Amino acid sequence: MLTIPHQRTPESASPRGIGFKKKGGDQFTPKELKALISLVIEVGIKRSYSVDYVVEKINRLVRENPFSAKKLGLSADYGTIKRMVLQKMDSLAYRKSLNTGAKDPGVMNKDKEMLTYGPVDGQLVVDGISADDINQGDIGDCYFMAALSAVADANPRFLEESIIDQGNGTYSVRFFRNGKPVYVTVDKDLPTEKEKIHHTDGSITEGDDIPVYGSSTDKGELWVSIMEKAYAKMMGGYENIGNGGVVSEALVTLTGSRIVSHSYIGSLSSDGLYSELEKALKDGKSVAASTYSDGSKYTGTGLVARHAYTVLDVQEVGGKKYVVLRNPWGHDGEWGESNGLVPDGNNDGSFMMPIEDFQRLFTDIAITKDAPQPIKDMAVHNTRPWYVHGMRV
Repeated sequence: MLTIPHQRTPESASPRGIGFKKKGGDQFTPKELKALISLVIEVGIKRSYSVDYVVEKINRLVRENPFSAKKLGLSADYGTIKRMVLQKMDSLAYRKSLNTGAKDPGVMNKDKEMLTYGPVDGQLVVDGISADDINQGDIGDCYFMAALSAVADANPRFLEESIIDQGNGTYSVRFFRNGKPVYVTVDKDLPTEKEKIHHTDGSITEGDDIPVYGSSTDKGELWVSIMEKAYAKMMGGYENIGNGGVVSEALVTLTGSRIVSHSYIGSLSSDGLYSELEKALKDGKSVAASTYSDGSKYTGTGLVARHAYTVLDVQEVGGKKYVVLRNPWGHDGEWGESNGLVPDGNNDGSFMMPIEDFQRLFTDIAITKDAPQPIKDMAVHNTRPWYVHGMRV
């Protein structure tokens, strides 16, 4: 039998406190098993365990209580349990913080009369996640896109694990608030418009529906658009993310890491800044930089005022030190090579800049204090006993 004394919240329950307890090896009743599964999920949220770790625990409960699990319509199927866990996490922990009055986040105010949501053909990831996948659309969220590119460059696997295909046409995307993971569920309907196809004879025809906002440079790849949509949903709509922001805050949201930031980097030693960037990038940390708001500083440079860029690398060539950057617009634009910008020839937004010019033309840098690590590596292999209201699970 199962005794259920006075209930306590996970915050007040000690690891070995009085709570759920099996006697005589009996199975939990369906009602008891349902309550226990909810508690396991709630404790997993409170303690920031990974989804996979919580699923392991619930899967074990299902296997050990087959009669009650069958009554609840549960089987020891990893994928089914994982989808259930994600749905409950979305409901239990994050529903109050999301704008869930509508299925999809509202589009930019400027686009309300022109854009509609529609399904977009494609697959989540094509040929892996990489920094040069990111293509900022017709929306002012360069800070988020540059941060996304920085994380993709530092640890693509981390982002791969941030998006979970629930198998029913929806995706759960992991962000962080106050260092704790939160999951936002969206489908792949996106604000779209017809692709304009320019022909050699000068004519223009319409093609497939394509995303208007963020997208991937790989045709048919959806992960960038899915992450941007989930971020917009979490923040209450595209309008709330599409009028500028702070790249360091986007890095925190994407990684959960604290940030080391430097303002007015022109006042720093060039050698010292180069060494700090070199070490951070070598250690797998995510790095982004921002330009000044004064547009007159950038005439003829190819750079954009009030814009965020990803820092991809530092290199020393012929005794001269360079910073390798990427524009989230995803193309080279008009390069002012006389000002020290050297495009990489791939027309993907990446270029090299002498560090002295980097210090002159950029104002701030943001570096994650910790390298992004897949949560599986941090939590799933945790072998210490895990208790829910006194019961070891």
